Amino acid sequence: MLPQLQDSDLTVHSLLDEPIVLVGSPDCSLNILDKSYENQKISECLIVNEKGCSYRTMFEEYLGERGIVPSLHYALLFTNCRKLVLKESKSMSNNKNKEVKNLEDPPNPQSIEEIQSRDKLSEPNLPIELIVMLAGESKPQVEVDLVKTEEINDTKDTFQYEVKLSIQNPALGVHAFPPPMQIEKFIPKRELMVGQTDAYIPDHLPFRPVPCSLPKELHVRTVFPPDDRKVFQDTAYPWSTIGRVETPNGKGTGVMVGPRHLLTAAHMIKWKSDGTTDWLTFAPALYDTSKPFGESFATKVYVPEVIVDPNDGMTDDEYKHDYVVVVLNTRIGDKTGWMNHKIYSKSWNDQPNFIHVGYPWDLAGNYRPTYQKDIALKGSFWDSEDHIRIFHKADTYKGQSGGPFFGYWDSKPHVVAVQSAGLSDENVASGGAHMVNLIQRALVDYP
Repeated sequence: MLPQLQDSDLTVHSLLDEPIVLVGSPDCSLNILDKSYENQKISECLIVNEKGCSYRTMFEEYLGERGIVPSLHYALLFTNCRKLVLKESKSMSNNKNKEVKNLEDPPNPQSIEEIQSRDKLSEPNLPIELIVMLAGESKPQVEVDLVKTEEINDTKDTFQYEVKLSIQNPALGVHAFPPPMQIEKFIPKRELMVGQTDAYIPDHLPFRPVPCSLPKELHVRTVFPPDDRKVFQDTAYPWSTIGRVETPNGKGTGVMVGPRHLLTAAHMIKWKSDGTTDWLTFAPALYDTSKPFGESFATKVYVPEVIVDPNDGMTDDEYKHDYVVVVLNTRIGDKTGWMNHKIYSKSWNDQPNFIHVGYPWDLAGNYRPTYQKDIALKGSFWDSEDHIRIFHKADTYKGQSGGPFFGYWDSKPHVVAVQSAGLSDENVASGGAHMVNLIQRALVDYP
């Protein structure tokens, strides 16, 4: 069905002929390869591949060249709930006697210009928790002292306080780390579990779709065009939901997707030789040494069926599954808010409406977040939307791993993928229905 490739610079050999086969019931007399069917409309219904599939495209071209018009024409695809349905093609004629569920592609993300900001609606009354891990032969004795230092610029009646901890009976010179995470290996199914399915925008935080710019004296002067990353300092929503992840593998980025649920890259997890994991900490909206919402550590990690280990190099299959959901020891999301999540659709390919935030090493050494907007994503042609590599040209560096790619629907941010790796000619993020199902599983188990 494909024309012979003609190119004077190439020697072309046909390896094999791969036929497209029509399968029907024994009592079906349809043979559209027969010339008697040309230039007419047929009554039989056809079930074909999803829109954009090369086999479907060739088959439809074949029908078009011969003037064959099927009266109804169906495609197999999965909805956002990943349940098998029949979708009527736009090229079909209207048939009022058929009960057809007409499902369009999912709506496109909004542009940032459509999103309205707002001020905070109430004053916060929530505690902040900071982690200090200590070793000791007996229970350490802790004394706390507060010292007011200076008034914070541009804020009224707000001061900085130095919190001094005096700890007696520590084991000096002995390292202490958060406990290792428990592992929950999960094989996602097509049917999504039902957990929390909306973003949480706290009333005690303002909402700004574009983060505040840094003062000129804090601008990074070592970045040159065409690098589009902008260092920012903002604790408004949704920037409050994104923070720095730290593990024995290094520093990366993560985003809150529930009250105590963190989404990050799977290759950030340190796997021990016995198959267990090590520790992980998360500080949302970290900037330099400031942790305005405190810090939490992981207690459990939900991993997909493919274990990602960056130490031996990553395969295409690992790029498709480079995400984990971590359950934290506190409900830090009640302070920061959290984003919603969405299955990436290839119908969004090449639309520059996505945003990325990360903590790159080359700009302020993983201590300040960067922001990029107007990013176009492109789901791999070869991958299903269950687990998909999503290619992009956003500027990335070490430390941005696990950082979210998100867009706005109904004026709320939805994560569609996390940064995975930089390749020779493009960068790759990881997402798909299985990532969403992993989030839902953690939300159901730990509401």
